[in-house]
Amino acid sequence: MEPTQAKYFRALPLHPSQLEQLDVDGYSIFTYRMRITYDLREALLSYGSNVEVLDPPELRRLIRHELEKALSLYHPRG
Repeated sequence: MEPTQAKYFRALPLHPSQLEQLDVDGYSIFTYRMRITYDLREALLSYGSNVEVLDPPELRRLIRHELEKALSLYHPRG
């Protein structure tokens, strides 16, 4: 996560279980203990390219799939 976004997450945690695991080279890694829900997916998508889901693989796939669907809307029309 980029530094500006990390400051935001520190000030307004996404969930009470939030822990900051790493802050290296200007990037932070936050961990959570929570269920994968529609609200979580939508919250993560709202941050766009400012966050990357690393684990679990199932959530990473869900986020990637939604981003690919969104990107497909912007392919040139021919």
